[in-house]
Amino acid sequence: MGLLRRILVYRWERIFVVFSACAAAAFFAIAFGLRIPGPPFRVGINPWLGYEPLLIARDTLALDPKIVRVVDMSSTTETIRALQNGILDAAALTLDEVLLLQHSGTNIRILLVADISNGADAVVFNPKATDVIGIKGARIAFEGKALGAYMAARMLEKMSLAPSDVQLIEAPIDRQERLYVSGEVDGVITFDPIRTKLLTLGARQIFSSRDIPNEILDVVVVRDQALQTDPAAIKHLRDAWEFGRKKLVTLDPAMTVGVTKRTGLSESELRTALKDIAFPNVKESEALILGADQRLAETSLKLWQIMQSYGIAPSGAPTPKISGEVRR
Repeated sequence: MGLLRRILVYRWERIFVVFSACAAAAFFAIAFGLRIPGPPFRVGINPWLGYEPLLIARDTLALDPKIVRVVDMSSTTETIRALQNGILDAAALTLDEVLLLQHSGTNIRILLVADISNGADAVVFNPKATDVIGIKGARIAFEGKALGAYMAARMLEKMSLAPSDVQLIEAPIDRQERLYVSGEVDGVITFDPIRTKLLTLGARQIFSSRDIPNEILDVVVVRDQALQTDPAAIKHLRDAWEFGRKKLVTLDPAMTVGVTKRTGLSESELRTALKDIAFPNVKESEALILGADQRLAETSLKLWQIMQSYGIAPSGAPTPKISGEVRR
């Protein structure tokens, strides 16, 4: 518990450090070439197969860049900071990150449920390493954000291990494959497309989001202010996402080349990877957010409680309220 807690305190202190609003805005404007203020509406995403619907919409011009601009971010940390400081109007994030953002006071609403991971987030190990040392004492690379630590905590719980039984090494997603191949780490907490690439190299998957159903999912969130100022852009974003979702789940040949090029996966690897991700359609997404059974609210409550039990979320803090925005 102590190791995970120290890592997470360090990471979230970095994410929620108090910036001067002007200085932060200027930094991100320079770093990402963003216009402040004014159109187009800006939505941030980081590399993850589950966000491909938006990139497909951009590739096919179903997403009009004059109305909505996709901003490619290199990490979730940068996405969160940009969203907090108003540089982004919307972003695709994991539910655990959204809960922490809402707890911090960032006014956002969930526009849609982007995807549900059913095996695409995983812990993979070098079989040689596990044959020699097992899991105890293993060096495990993880991205350093809440989701990676959450996956580590859930894996250790399922395997009846303590945090002190492994060595967690912070590594950005773009370094994980190299660290694995070089033998500098024994295992990696990762997600597609890196997961599929490592499995192709012979890695052994020992734990995945399939072992913790409905706990790992992504949503697209919108700043409250943007809901009032850019309703047409938000509708365009929702419609474009649905267009890209349909193209992805049917593996439309016209878009396959772009997806394989971006992810580095072959077409067969892409087909395999997509089997481990569910992409809710418009009605399914709305039902998850606002349905009578309150499925997303229930998932959030369970997720928040687990995050608290592992020190990822503040102990005793009430579950942040999930607010949805599904107007057409």
